[in-house]
Amino acid sequence: MKKIFFLFSILLTTGIFAQKTFPEIISSERTFNLKNIKQNKIIKHDFFIKNIGTAVLKIKDVKTSCECTAVQPLKKIIEPGDSVKITAEFNTINKIGFQRHHVYIFSNDPKNPEYRLTLTGNVILSKEEEQNLPKIKLPYSVYDFGNVKQGKILKHFIEIKNVGKETLKIKKIKTGCKFLKLKLKKKKLKYNKTSKLKLKLNTKNLSGKQSCIVTIKSNDPRTRVAIITITANVIK
Repeated sequence: MKKIFFLFSILLTTGIFAQKTFPEIISSERTFNLKNIKQNKIIKHDFFIKNIGTAVLKIKDVKTSCECTAVQPLKKIIEPGDSVKITAEFNTINKIGFQRHHVYIFSNDPKNPEYRLTLTGNVILSKEEEQNLPKIKLPYSVYDFGNVKQGKILKHFIEIKNVGKETLKIKKIKTGCKFLKLKLKKKKLKYNKTSKLKLKLNTKNLSGKQSCIVTIKSNDPRTRVAIITITANVIK
């Protein structure tokens, strides 16, 4: 009996000493919503991270996603039970609408070596500021050629209009369909001016329902990419 008790004591003691201690990072808030923010301001928010582990937490680096910065913590060695502040900054200059940016904390936490914090918000403008922005306007979001015989070349013009006061600049027009060719007459449109986008669809070797997406990238901050879907039903 004594031998069994002795062996049990050795196994229990070995098991206790074999348990590893490790750091564990946590934050009271992983995401903070700034709600409505005025444009052209620098917004700051303090995140607090804590080490709830049983070993020292070592912060190796703090990085951010694009257009967001983070102040490095005052200390990078955090004892168990201690906390540290990390300040995230976001510059709203030339931004509009919903924004989402991340702060990444790299540490020796084995479970969370890359711990992510998120900052969100909605950048708003005054009515006057909104009116001064360029604004793209399309006559429709879908154009259907209808039923067409195979082998025909179909042509159509789509009118692109700027209803904003600043000059609208068309940066890129693209489609993933090889049988659809695009040509834009003017790429810079002043207030209330229009430009014609020429579509040329070659139905050779096509059959059945066809659908192509045309993307129009511009400097309109509210609609960075406008989309038109082109469809046709090709009959042999």
